[in-house]
Amino acid sequence: MRRVIFLLSLAAVLATPAAPQTAKKKRAAAAAPNPETGTFPILKLGVRGNDAFTAAQILAVTGLKQGERVTAAGFETARQRLLATGAFEQAGFEYHFGSDANGPGFLATFEVKEVAQFYAMSFEDFPAPESDLRRCLQQKDPLFGPKIPVTQLFLDRYTGFIEQCLAPYNFKEHVKARLSADYSPDLTILFRPSTPRPNIAEVFFTNTGDILPAALQTAISGAAIGLGYTEHRFRAILDSTIRPIYEAKGFVRVSFPSIATKPSDNVKGLAVTVKVEPGPVYKLMSLRVSGAEDIPPLMKYKPGEVADFDKVKAAQARLDDILRRRGYLHETTQELRTIDDSGHTVSVTLRASPGPRYVTGKLTILGLDVISEPAIRKIWGLAPGQPFNAAYPDHFLKVVRDEGLFDNLGPTSSATNIHEDTKTVDVTLTFSGPKRKQDWETHPTGADPVQPDLGVPFPPYPP
Repeated sequence: MRRVIFLLSLAAVLATPAAPQTAKKKRAAAAAPNPETGTFPILKLGVRGNDAFTAAQILAVTGLKQGERVTAAGFETARQRLLATGAFEQAGFEYHFGSDANGPGFLATFEVKEVAQFYAMSFEDFPAPESDLRRCLQQKDPLFGPKIPVTQLFLDRYTGFIEQCLAPYNFKEHVKARLSADYSPDLTILFRPSTPRPNIAEVFFTNTGDILPAALQTAISGAAIGLGYTEHRFRAILDSTIRPIYEAKGFVRVSFPSIATKPSDNVKGLAVTVKVEPGPVYKLMSLRVSGAEDIPPLMKYKPGEVADFDKVKAAQARLDDILRRRGYLHETTQELRTIDDSGHTVSVTLRASPGPRYVTGKLTILGLDVISEPAIRKIWGLAPGQPFNAAYPDHFLKVVRDEGLFDNLGPTSSATNIHEDTKTVDVTLTFSGPKRKQDWETHPTGADPVQPDLGVPFPPYPP
């Protein structure tokens, strides 16, 4: 009897803890956090895949901050905010559930793919200073920077931002954005009013000094009349058309301190009035070449004569030509001035950057018969491996025509194929419609046609 009681008691002891243990499991299951439905703090927040934008900029767009409480759906909302900027081709996120000393929460990372093309901004014809517009845009958009993406969605956002920034100036026009080269050699995103630019109808000059105003009007008319006006563009035209006129007479410090515009009284468009400050006449003290010291003198001058920069530019063009005929096909030259304002003198250095030297490669001749082709090939003056003279192929064809080596010679052309890996240049000469002269074997001068009395190689060309 005691054994049964013992067994029953043992059974009771073994059975008794079962009920409380099941209850604990149920309570634990009920208390387990569910990241899909619950609201939890963000324990960690990161970004990957970014390059142009910083992680801080991207997270500012998402609107999420480490430590704030969100639901899982909040990450999808943040992803949509990123895509809505127009700055990202793709945006995604992933999160894990973790915990710290304060309890469970999200460990989240956003992954982005930025758009490929970014450009600097320029502004035109707005009542607000550019610095104020940039400051306002920076306040409105965390992604603001020196360059911005060129997507329609992004530009639409920015035109809206600019209209908001200009509201205190009573600006009521729409803003347009487009790629433009008006303000830089490189393309920029130009923001300006949607109304067209006013066209230049007339240009006047005051305080012109030794130059007649009519001469300046003639010089600028072809470049400026009918063009949409912006001061930046108009000053570039002044530099290319009017400044050289003054610099050819030694006015090295010529300037255009003021430009005034108003509707023309005579024709539709703007009348532009330019004030000129010629400044003093400067004397040329020296002209030298650096980077190609074996170049022969490029211009004749006497130190102390009036600085004529038309002659200087002609000397620079001559330097470019010589280098290209020596095989330096990618050469560049730069004009540098050392100006002494106290003595009103200027010294000029033409700095040459020759780059790699190219040599002559294969010659291909098209359009000639089996007798003419070898004869033309024999008088071709550039041997394989010789520095390639960039001007020689067209010069060769001109002399062939001028010498009358063919009857009824049609159009001719030359083409080059530059091999950057070997720095060689292959040449193709194309002839059309030629008939070999009947007396090909006898040159009109009595000399061997292969080596005419013009010299060897034929045709000659200065080094």
